[in-house]
Amino acid sequence: MCPPSAPSPRLDPPPPPSPRLAEAVTDELDKAAARAYRLQYQSYRRGSATGVIGEAPDDPRRQIALDEDEEDSGHASTSEAAEVAFNELLEWRLEYQAYRAGAAKGAKGRASGKKWPLETLRMLPVARLAAHVRTRRAAVASSKSCIHAHVGCGRLGLGLVVPSLAKGCDKIILVQRPSSAWTLHDKVLEDGSQIACCVNGTSVLTLDVCSAADANVAERLSKAEHGLLLLSTSERHMDSVASVATSSSVSLGPALAKGLEPLAAALRRKGARLICYAAENDHDAVERYAKTDVPFRLVPLLVDRVCTGRELRQSEKGYVVDTTTEPWRGEIVVMRSDDDEVEDDGGAFPFGDEGVYRPPSAAAAQFLHRRKILTVNGTHTTLAFLTLAAKEPPPHKGLPKGDYELVRCIAEESDDDFLDAEEAYRQVWCFAVARQLLLLFESDVEVAEAALAECDDDASPDVKREALVDALLSNARAAIERLGRGGDLTSRVLGAGVVKRYEGRLLPVAKFLECAALARSFMKTPLARLLLRKARLTETTLRLTVLGLTADAARFAEKTPDTSAPKTPPQSPRKPPKPPTPLSAKRRIQSSTNLFGMVPR
Repeated sequence: MCPPSAPSPRLDPPPPPSPRLAEAVTDELDKAAARAYRLQYQSYRRGSATGVIGEAPDDPRRQIALDEDEEDSGHASTSEAAEVAFNELLEWRLEYQAYRAGAAKGAKGRASGKKWPLETLRMLPVARLAAHVRTRRAAVASSKSCIHAHVGCGRLGLGLVVPSLAKGCDKIILVQRPSSAWTLHDKVLEDGSQIACCVNGTSVLTLDVCSAADANVAERLSKAEHGLLLLSTSERHMDSVASVATSSSVSLGPALAKGLEPLAAALRRKGARLICYAAENDHDAVERYAKTDVPFRLVPLLVDRVCTGRELRQSEKGYVVDTTTEPWRGEIVVMRSDDDEVEDDGGAFPFGDEGVYRPPSAAAAQFLHRRKILTVNGTHTTLAFLTLAAKEPPPHKGLPKGDYELVRCIAEESDDDFLDAEEAYRQVWCFAVARQLLLLFESDVEVAEAALAECDDDASPDVKREALVDALLSNARAAIERLGRGGDLTSRVLGAGVVKRYEGRLLPVAKFLECAALARSFMKTPLARLLLRKARLTETTLRLTVLGLTADAARFAEKTPDTSAPKTPPQSPRKPPKPPTPLSAKRRIQSSTNLFGMVPR
């Protein structure tokens, strides 16, 4: 039985919502050309057939910084290049295993002519294990006082980062540049007043508002119960923040570099360096910024929570800023570098709460990152193609013609579409379980257990194995619960490209199950059998469901012939082809191939 759900959404696809611009972070973005560009781009991302996908309006710096509110503050992204490398490496391993198991074709000798990048080779399970053993360390609780400065008060920052900081820090300073988003009735929030930071109507912490030009930040901080909302980026105030802060974090989206510059300048004047946790969805942007001359030791965070709204209002006791998020608590994962040898977070660790993961090694952190991509992003992709398959049945081929609300797989028994939701849940669950098996195939068990199985080091292998499986399946159910209630659109989920998402996130799962069926070695392991048993699925059910939807979804990744171009006449008459020679039953079997190009045994 599926869990209860919100009321059933309308079956007809909703029109794309009207774009709404957040406040411009720079004066350049308030110009007419920039606003027109932003509106057109948002319309395009919401599913419009036309829009701007190229260059932004001319800017002297060829760079436009966006406010965090312009960011799709939903699920964390990953490098497309890294995901492609994962799939290439997976394909080679599967082909090689199938060949070793007796397939007529495979990857024998292919690796010798392939120059695999070092970053790709580090994805191998044996390499992850070696990195984990080398950098493994126990998290040590610190008794140091933690005064934390967070830059960026957008939806993701207030809805995910700040609640976690409230449970891990002694004092917090929220740094926000003065803007119309933080004014009421055209007036800046009153200096010395209090503001309650709420998430979905529940108060998280209360801060003192500091907006006066002559305010003494250090003195105000010492008197505040929880901390300050500093509505200023002046040199005087930033110098004070740089003097008292023991750690910092940022959540600004594309405005990362510009938003951190006032604090960075203060640190340079002080001659200091500060750890900065980057709660950003774009890890490549964080890496690029870290390579510049900045007085921060940047630590990327994997952040995952859908934050949809932010409301500022006045109350009897002062002000309230209420951030609307999905019901799920969210996740924060501290990403480590493979080259980190020493545990040093610059003082007390600022984050608290059960949704925070502090992996013991870089390999364990990468495992959690890969789990997120496979489970959350993968489930989203499965729902999108399941929706397309239902809305545009055969004989349709080629890119989808319309944009549709995702099918629901969470519904109540009283809903009219309850049976459809149950069938959708069954298919999505099969894909989610298959992705957990794929995740285990890609990883080393010791690394996976270190990342997820909260067991003592001296626990038995059976206890660790069961804890790992329970954690994986629990996370898979949570992903379906989060994404299976409708509301999102296929155009947004598949916005990076229908073909790219099919080949990158749907097809690899089918290839894995197909080759696993040929090789048989992995599916016979106690870990794989335990996961299937706890998921209440058989390998046959899993394979038929995944391969079935993948084969049906292949229609949308096919290239349709261009009928507008004139056909080139033949240069010379050709002889009619000879009729094919009838094949024997044995030859017919040998000539047939499966999705992965392997000859069945």
